[in-house]
Amino acid sequence: MKRNRSTEAAAPPPSSFERIIKRVAGIGVIVSLLLGLFQAVKLVHDAKERMARVDDLARLAQIQSERDEPAAAWAGLGQAIELTSEAGPLESSLWAIDRRRKALQAQQEDVAMQWLRDARPGPGHAFSDIVDPVAPVLERAAADATGQRRADLLAHLGWARFLKSRDGSSSVDPARDYASALATDTHNAYAHAFWGHWILWQHGDLTTASGHFADALTDARAASGPTRAYVRSLQIAALRNEHATPADAALLALVNTMRIDGEPIDSETRDSVKDIYYDFGRDPQRTAALLQAAPPAEQAATLAQFDFDEPAMRAVFAQLLEASGQRVDALRAWRALRADPAVDGEIVEQANAAIRRLAMPVSAVPLPKQRKQ
Repeated sequence: MKRNRSTEAAAPPPSSFERIIKRVAGIGVIVSLLLGLFQAVKLVHDAKERMARVDDLARLAQIQSERDEPAAAWAGLGQAIELTSEAGPLESSLWAIDRRRKALQAQQEDVAMQWLRDARPGPGHAFSDIVDPVAPVLERAAADATGQRRADLLAHLGWARFLKSRDGSSSVDPARDYASALATDTHNAYAHAFWGHWILWQHGDLTTASGHFADALTDARAASGPTRAYVRSLQIAALRNEHATPADAALLALVNTMRIDGEPIDSETRDSVKDIYYDFGRDPQRTAALLQAAPPAEQAATLAQFDFDEPAMRAVFAQLLEASGQRVDALRAWRALRADPAVDGEIVEQANAAIRRLAMPVSAVPLPKQRKQ
């Protein structure tokens, strides 16, 4: 016999309690979704703020580096790199954290090398205060770098060892790093310039050191701009530290070349030129050596550009004119010196003797006496 559907018992409706439980469960699901969405939004917001902070620190570091403030730039980049290490998986995928971190590390390495080149620890500080934090970063970078970048890093590590030696805290020969750098990049400006400086620091061979400085300029980066200016500044500093006539003559030749090439010559270098000419005309052997540094007419042109107004330098200028055969100009220069009421003493005596000598016809100028054999 078939059962009559109408007689089947209908399912009992859910109780009030069951209806409440279902509603609560539904609300819970909605709340969970909202909480998850809120957390996701917060994660994205925090990540965006963190990445914006990283970008701000990197931009500020670039500005500080351009303002010659490498210490501040170094600190800021350290903060930026630390912020990238706090990134989670979401940030790593959305903002390419690994690529950003590598770019920041490269920027920090550049700042580290700039800081070493500036090397001004300041009163109460040692060179080690600069070297110690940056050297490990450069060492790690050099291990993975290739080509010119590796050579730059190795050269600056050698320079770091030199700076440490000035504190008395390193006895490692930096020339090893310079040689390694040049084995990677034979024209590397920094390796050659640092090595030339190191040779003269040890009062080594001037010709060898000069060769390194010349080779530094074969680096394409040293054709002009800041790299060339840095090589020149290091060469000038090395020659000044020698305190010897051959180095002084080399410095005069260098300054003359820089003047001809239109390179900037700072006031400190001009003062060094004045110091070199101090005994000019009074010490015959030294004067002869300095006259061989560059043609006297070129040296006179350099002094004319510097426009020294001290009587002693005006007297040197007059002597250079005479040595170059410009007798009329030399006579005019000596007469101007003698007519200057501010000039007296030895320079007046020099002027009088020079005027008598130059006023005579060339044929009447006595020839130097020949030594008896």
